[in-house]
Amino acid sequence: MTDRAERAQAYATAQREQEKSLRAAHREKVATDPTFTTPWYGVTWDEADSDPMAVTRIASDMDLHRTLPIQSRMRRCVVRDGVVRYHLHEDDSSLQADGVTPARLDGSDGDVMVEVPGFFYRWITDGTRRSILISEWGDPEFRFSPPHLLSAYECTIDRETGALASVCTSSFVSRERSIRVESPTRRVAADDQAGIDLGVHTTVELTGHTASAARYRGVTNDVSLDCHTDPGDRNTARNQLGRPVSNINRRECRAHAEAAGGLIQQYASQRALTFLVWVEYATRQIQQPFAPDDADGFRTGGLGDGAVKYPSYEAYEKYFAPQGGNAVLPCGVTNGLGNRSGEVQYLIRTVPVAATGALAEAEFTAWGDVWMPVHSYRGIENFYGHLYTIVDNIDVVVTPSGEGEERTNQYWYQPNPYLCTDTDSLEGYTHLGSFTFPSSIKVIDRLLGGPDGHILPISSSGRDMETYYCDCVEHITGWRGNTVAGVKYLTYNGRLVSEKLVGLLFSVVAIDVDSDRRRRSDTVRLQYMI
Repeated sequence: MTDRAERAQAYATAQREQEKSLRAAHREKVATDPTFTTPWYGVTWDEADSDPMAVTRIASDMDLHRTLPIQSRMRRCVVRDGVVRYHLHEDDSSLQADGVTPARLDGSDGDVMVEVPGFFYRWITDGTRRSILISEWGDPEFRFSPPHLLSAYECTIDRETGALASVCTSSFVSRERSIRVESPTRRVAADDQAGIDLGVHTTVELTGHTASAARYRGVTNDVSLDCHTDPGDRNTARNQLGRPVSNINRRECRAHAEAAGGLIQQYASQRALTFLVWVEYATRQIQQPFAPDDADGFRTGGLGDGAVKYPSYEAYEKYFAPQGGNAVLPCGVTNGLGNRSGEVQYLIRTVPVAATGALAEAEFTAWGDVWMPVHSYRGIENFYGHLYTIVDNIDVVVTPSGEGEERTNQYWYQPNPYLCTDTDSLEGYTHLGSFTFPSSIKVIDRLLGGPDGHILPISSSGRDMETYYCDCVEHITGWRGNTVAGVKYLTYNGRLVSEKLVGLLFSVVAIDVDSDRRRRSDTVRLQYMI
């Protein structure tokens, strides 16, 4: 038996045994307590209703929506070789859980990860009504979402070992202050006598890098930019120290994850986290601003815009050339939030904020500092925004029906990551169905769902990104020499200039699985199964 086959078998066995144990606990509880009923909480909505706010909380006990027992178990930790060494403080990731001992987040002790608890879920379809229920108990009618560790940060690469790494090699200063910008749509920093006052926010600025920063250099690993550290230097924002890797493809990501003894983020992880967010916030428009809990103690609002507010698309593409849209934000900007969901305002110093022309022909017409909102969902920094995240488990066969016309997506699913391939044979994968989409970007209005609760889009309608699921699927076919048709992998979540084209379900189908091509704004997260 090959090493790959052995790992696939070991993975499948471990998952079965873990689920079996938890379901046995449920059966024992039912047998010993005749009054016991499975506790669950969730949300329900009518998929035919375009209002994304028309989502209702449901539960066996509504207090579960206040305590959020599954979501509340998410927490940051430092991990070495897939094993948790210590947890981080609830309110400050620079400290260990005791609130006194400093945490070493720069790779010295391991990777900074988030524990995502295992839970059970049930997707219910009743006509056009959809419901998702989640529970800590292994009721026979519920499917199992296994526990795992997911990198708190978008990953970089250990340049000595070639392993994916989730580390913070930057230092920051954080303070509460009032910030002003040119306008709500141009978040260019303005002086006290001009612009729009956005009120008092937690702000974060870069102050330097740790001794290990070069070892974990991100983006395209360009050492020539290391010397640019002066905030007033017009090349400092292109310095690649402390940033995540970008301009990478899925095959390369898998190799780097294997060197770390782990996996790249799985589609199953994206699905599990989407369920947890939906149930916690009870909305399909998760880009609403952060807001206090309501009078009943339930979550309101959302996770904010995300890091998608760069003021000039043309300046962004040209300035980061030859990278062209690569990683900009350093890892660890949200360390001050700890395990809490929240948002900080990060100041990107001395960057072009306006340009004429496009791509290589663009000319910068203005420079300034940019306030960028950066969020964390229970420890997962940039859960959407900044960069696209490559995921595994799902391949998409794209078949165009004609030039500029509809595309047909065939979804193929392989839940065992050690059986995933980078060929177009798709042997061993399960065909989930074929669905037709317009070539233009339109909002998702229906999801595959089914017993496994697949969050894959199967229909789209209109261009209003404030309706239905408030996200879209984008086909970038024929992109820079890539084939129009073929087997492609998925990326999720949007990038620094995405504005409304970002979110839990926003996905891009672009790169062939067996191609050496890359997209400059793609990155990856590290995952360990536990």
